[in-house]
Amino acid sequence: LSGTIYSVKSVFFAGYWIKVVSFLLYTKIIVMFDLSYIMPVCTGIVQIATLVASKIVFKETISMYGIIGASVVIIGIIIMNLPKNITT
Repeated sequence: LSGTIYSVKSVFFAGYWIKVVSFLLYTKIIVMFDLSYIMPVCTGIVQIATLVASKIVFKETISMYGIIGASVVIIGIIIMNLPKNITT
């Protein structure tokens, strides 16, 4: 039981500092760029990172719907980054 409590404390401590670093990075990013542009991009990146992390850390299976959803998110981020003055 003692080893379990120690590992829970370590995970909590690591999670806390990861949250602090992510907050500082996010604050820096929204100062540098337009919020209406950064919010969708960051949200999409977090969703993809969560999908990948769940596969690596928890050995979850990624369904076809998950792959399709991740693809739609990636396509949306690419479309957002296309130049605005494309002439046809």
